[in-house]
Amino acid sequence: MHRLYLISAIVSTIAVLKAHTIAPLQSQLRAARHDSTRLRLYTELARGYLLTLKLDSSAIYMDLGIKLSKQLNTSSEYSSLYSTQAHLFRYKKQYTQGIKAAQMALDFGKKNQQPANVERAGYALAIIYANRAFDTGNPQDKIRSIRQLFENIFYSNQHQSFTQIDRAYNLLYSLYKENGNDSLAYLYLEKQLMYTTPPKSPNLQLLYQGINTELHLYHKRNAEAEASLQQLFNIIPKKEDTEVYLYCLSEITNVCLKRGQPDRAFSIIRKIENSPSLLREMNNERRMIFNIERTAVYLYKKNYSAALRAHQQALVFAKKEKSTFGDRLKLLINQQKLFEYQQRFKEALSLNKRIHAMQDSLTSEQFSFELAVSEERLATEAKERIFKQQLKIQQLENQRKSQSLNQAQYILWATLLILVLLSVVVIIVTLQMKKIKKQSAALKELNTNKDRLFGIIGHDLRSPVIFLQMSLSDVFRKIPEKYTELSGIVSEQIARTNSLLSTLDNLLYWSVTQRDKISVFPRAAPLSDFVEEALDWLQQSQLKAEVTVYADIDPALSIIVDDNHMRIILRNLIHNAFKFTPKGGEVRLSASAAEDHAELFIRDTGPGFAGVVENTQKRGTQLGLKLVRELMQANHGTMQIESSSKGTLVKLSFPKA
Repeated sequence: MHRLYLISAIVSTIAVLKAHTIAPLQSQLRAARHDSTRLRLYTELARGYLLTLKLDSSAIYMDLGIKLSKQLNTSSEYSSLYSTQAHLFRYKKQYTQGIKAAQMALDFGKKNQQPANVERAGYALAIIYANRAFDTGNPQDKIRSIRQLFENIFYSNQHQSFTQIDRAYNLLYSLYKENGNDSLAYLYLEKQLMYTTPPKSPNLQLLYQGINTELHLYHKRNAEAEASLQQLFNIIPKKEDTEVYLYCLSEITNVCLKRGQPDRAFSIIRKIENSPSLLREMNNERRMIFNIERTAVYLYKKNYSAALRAHQQALVFAKKEKSTFGDRLKLLINQQKLFEYQQRFKEALSLNKRIHAMQDSLTSEQFSFELAVSEERLATEAKERIFKQQLKIQQLENQRKSQSLNQAQYILWATLLILVLLSVVVIIVTLQMKKIKKQSAALKELNTNKDRLFGIIGHDLRSPVIFLQMSLSDVFRKIPEKYTELSGIVSEQIARTNSLLSTLDNLLYWSVTQRDKISVFPRAAPLSDFVEEALDWLQQSQLKAEVTVYADIDPALSIIVDDNHMRIILRNLIHNAFKFTPKGGEVRLSASAAEDHAELFIRDTGPGFAGVVENTQKRGTQLGLKLVRELMQANHGTMQIESSSKGTLVKLSFPKA
C-alpha cells in the first residue's frame, strides 16, 4: 500500500478492531440458537478476520452470511457483508470487483436506511479508487475517490452520522498531499482531528504525535513543533510500530525541508542514523526514501561527501523497489546538485532538462487535478445548499399543513379551500423568487471562485518561475566564455523562462480584470524608457528568434500611462513580434506625436495573422492580446492591428503628457 495511505489503513484497522475481538465472537456463535443471531455474528466475524488480514477466514464467514441472508429472505446485513467483500477484493487488488461490491453495499445501505453502513460502504469505494489510482497511475481514479469522499461527507452531515468522517478527511489529506497541495491537505487534516478522540493504542499515539508536529511546522509554530518533535524522539517504538514511527519522521523531515528548516531535518536524520534498531527494521522502500531525504539534508548542509554516499545508497534501493514519480524526481534533483558540485556541468545541464520536463508534466497533471477536484468540491457545496433549501421548504410545508389542520376545525370548508389555494399560490411565487435569487447568487459565487482559482494559480506558479529565472541568469553569468554551446543553451532557457513568466503575468492580470475593476495609477513618463526596458527584458528572446530590432523613439516624447500596465503591453506585443518573425527578419519600433496623443508603431516582417493561424506550433491562447486590449482601454488608449502576408503593424495610441 502506498505510504500516504498508511495512516488511513491504521486508523481504519485499529478503530474497528476495538469492537471486533475474534475469540468472544466465536464463543457466541457456538452458543447461538437463532438464525438472526448467527447472521449478525457471521457479519462481525467476516469483518474481524478481514481486519486481522486473515482473508480466507473472512471470505468463509462472508459467504455464510450472504447464504443465510438469502435463506431468511432478509437484506439487513447485505450492506455490511458487501463492504467486507469490497475490502477483500481491495487487498487482492481486484479493484473492478471491489468497486462493484462497494456499490452494492451502498445501494443496500440506502435501501435499508442504514446511515452507518452507507458511510462504511462509501469509504470502501473511495479507498478502492485511491488504491487503484496509485497502482495504475490513472488520475481519473483519484478524482473518483475525491468525488466519493465529498459525497460521503455530504451524506454524513445530511444524516448527522459521523462514523467514518474522520477517515474521509484523512484520505482527502493523503490525496491532496500526494498531489502537492499542502494547504488543502493540512486543512482536511485539521478537520480530521476535530472528529478524532485522543488515542490510546501505541500505533495511533505515534500517528497523533506525528500529525501534530507536522501541523505545528506547517503553521510555523516553532516552539510547539520543537516540543512535539522532542516528545516523538523520546518514544522507543515497539518492533511492530517501527514502520509507523519511521513514516512519521519521514513526513516531518519533508515538511522541515519545504518550510526552510534544514537544521531540524538534520536532527531527524541523525536520530535515525544513530538508531541501529530503526535502520534494521527498514524495508527496501523505506531505505530508498530515507536515503533520498538524507541526500537532500546533507546537500542543504553542504556536506557533499555524505550526500554522495547517501545518494548512491538511494540508487541501490531504488533498483530493488518500485519508485514513485515523485521519488524519481527527487533522485534526479539530488543528482543534478551533486554534478554541479563536481563541476560536471554538461551532465548537470542534461539532467536539468529532464527535471524540467518531469516538473512540467507534474505541474500540468497537478493543475488538471486541481481543476477537476475544484469542480467536484463546488458541486458538493452546491448540493449542500440545495439540501438546506429543500429542508427549509419541507419545514415550511409541514408548518403550513399543521396550521391548515388546526384551522379546519373552525373554518368552513369553502373558506378553507380558498385560503389554501391562495396560500399555495403565494408560497410557490415566493419560493420561486427566492430560488431564482439564490441561484443567481450561486452562479456569481461560482464565477468568483473560478477567478480566484486563476489568481491563486498565477501567484503560486510565479514564485518558482522567478526563482528559476534568477538561477539561470546566475548560471549564465558564471559560464566561461569558451563554453559557447552551453551559453547558448542557458540563454535559450532564459528566453523560455521569460516567456513563461510573461504568460503567468498575463494570467495573473487577467484574473484581476475578471474579478475586480482594473486599478490604474497613471503618470507622465518618456515613451523611450518603456521601450528600452522592454527590449532589455526580451533580449534573450530576440537572440533566440535571430531577428534585428530597430527602435527610433524621441526621448522627449512622454505619455500618461500606468507603469506596470505599459510593461505588460510592450512585453506581450514585442514578444509576439519576435515570436512570429522568421529568422533574419526585422522588428521596427517608431513613434509620432499629435496634438493630444502619442502613437507607437510596432512593425514586423512575419507572415501576418493568416500565417499565424496556420502555424499550430506557434499559435497561442490569445490571452496576452486580450489582456493588452483591456489594459489599453483602462489607460484611455487605443490599439489597431493591420496584418498582411508581408508582416503585421500594431498601432498604439496614448494620452500625451
